[in-house]
Amino acid sequence: MDVKIKGMRKHYIDYLRAIAILAVISVHISRILYNGFGNIDMLDWWVANLVNAASRFSVPLFIMISGAVLLGKPQNTVEFYKKRWLRLCPAIIFWTLFYLGFDFYKTLDLGKLIWYLKIGLLLEGRASNHL
Repeated sequence: MDVKIKGMRKHYIDYLRAIAILAVISVHISRILYNGFGNIDMLDWWVANLVNAASRFSVPLFIMISGAVLLGKPQNTVEFYKKRWLRLCPAIIFWTLFYLGFDFYKTLDLGKLIWYLKIGLLLEGRASNHL
């Protein structure tokens, strides 16, 4: 997505996105070692802990980038949500069904799958631990 304000592309927004992406990847990768406390060398755990903690700025940075990109765009609330809902709804449905299918494949527990489809999504608000 090109970030242009009054005809001028704001390259620093692209750089901030790249930094935020790398930070999200760092959080997910360092979690593997971070969760290994007691089973790995303490130095490795502390490095993972520091990388994980230092990368936690990523989600707030993405939110601030979104706000910066949306500033100055005249759009009413209905248009704003309609545009985003139509774009995000297929992805949300696809990935929810994907994680439900993956969870069923791992556990082969049909009762759990039916419970999720009937009421679990409403109660827990997620299809998998990751969501």
